[in-house]
Amino acid sequence: MSSDATAAPKGKRRPAEPVSVSEFTVTLPGVMSAEREDLRLGVHTKAVEGEGLRITCLKKSGRLIGWNRLQNTPPEQVQVGDMLVSVNGKRSLINVMVSVLEQPQGRGDNLQLVFQRPVYPERLKNILVIGGYDGLSYYGETELWDEDGHGFEDGPRLRVHRWGAAALPIPGHSLVLVAGGFDGSEHQATTEVLNTKCTNSAMQAEDHGFQMGPRMLAPRLGCSMVQLDARRVLVIGGYGLDSTEVLDLETMEFQPGPRLLAPRACCAAVVLEDGRLLVAGGFDRVGTTSSTEVLDLGAEGSLTDSAGFPRGGLELLRS
Repeated sequence: MSSDATAAPKGKRRPAEPVSVSEFTVTLPGVMSAEREDLRLGVHTKAVEGEGLRITCLKKSGRLIGWNRLQNTPPEQVQVGDMLVSVNGKRSLINVMVSVLEQPQGRGDNLQLVFQRPVYPERLKNILVIGGYDGLSYYGETELWDEDGHGFEDGPRLRVHRWGAAALPIPGHSLVLVAGGFDGSEHQATTEVLNTKCTNSAMQAEDHGFQMGPRMLAPRLGCSMVQLDARRVLVIGGYGLDSTEVLDLETMEFQPGPRLLAPRACCAAVVLEDGRLLVAGGFDRVGTTSSTEVLDLGAEGSLTDSAGFPRGGLELLRS
């Protein structure tokens, strides 16, 4: 398994604060399976030496999604970012755990999984400045400005340098999602996620800062993002693109969304009361555009009006 590398930070970092860890157990009844596919758990994992298997994705049809739907509260549900540390009593030995997960299982055999989840202390509220370009360099740095007025300080480093990326806070999942952009050599289909529960200084540590997220279906520079509901995020357009894609926050997987009527980059979008999405302005293949359209995730987008003046890089707010 490959690991993500990060460049050395430019400025001095404060040491990360220690965090506590909570553990919970998931017991699944046995299934008849001779397939080498993690006994149909429906997860993607990343090996972390000496710790276990970090959950990076949950599939819609997996057994762990089924487990989650039977639980009443998030602390009892398996989440992306949790660490699988024990399989049937085999603890923190990655090769042994993987071997157990690949063995056929009888109906009388229970599968006992132990997960760990970091518990972060309360943190300051911040304004986060992400990436950018100064005419010479594409930034992989971020900056934090705390609301108590202590000024700017170094934030967690991005895994990829990004200019023209989209960023979206997702409060219900305690995440910041960063998508697309340009790293100085190519448009990016990569995303990154930041756990916003951790303290400012804990964010400086590589294992608590930005982590690589799910890969989008297309590279996107100048895309926009909006949260549709508690479970879905829509990524919209980008330079030369009339496509959208939907991120399922439960499985952390992208699926194709409705097509725009025209390519849009640096556009704005807002969710309407009936659940449809108003998309306005941006840059098409010619220049700035004044057109708007309404997207319905159950149908194609439709042109509805003109914004009056061509506008790129605008924002839409419901008042």
